[in-house]
Amino acid sequence: NEGLKFNGDTAAANALDDYEQGLFTPRLEFASNGSATFNEASGQYRKIGNFVYWSALVGTTKGTASGDAKITGLPFTSSSNGSSRIYGSFYYQDGFNSITDQPWVYQGGGGQNYASIYMHNGSGGTVALTTSNFNTNQCTFRIGGWYVTD
Repeated sequence: NEGLKFNGDTAAANALDDYEQGLFTPRLEFASNGSATFNEASGQYRKIGNFVYWSALVGTTKGTASGDAKITGLPFTSSSNGSSRIYGSFYYQDGFNSITDQPWVYQGGGGQNYASIYMHNGSGGTVALTTSNFNTNQCTFRIGGWYVTD
């Protein structure tokens, strides 16, 4: 199978030879999960070539969890080639403390299937989102992003 080619291109290297879509189960995890419960977790992805586009809904009650937060369970491992990263943003959030008006971002390193969560600090940098930012009731958020696989 040579893949799908466009506009009369005959080069095998330019053919689209991988496309899939599906569901995955994301999780919000902390440095120490303690008694955290995960009430909602649904995700969907579309992989076109080596690009993965994904979105997810995650809900949690932090319980006695502590430390930095990250999203785990992404459907593929990011590329370990060069400076590959997992990027994205939040587009809905409810049930958080100490959140500034600055947008949230997340970033994962190469060769991973998780992404650490950060928020802009208002001074051009970022600070990790920790359990202190989550209230004791359920916190829910929707996120979306993309990354490159090998």
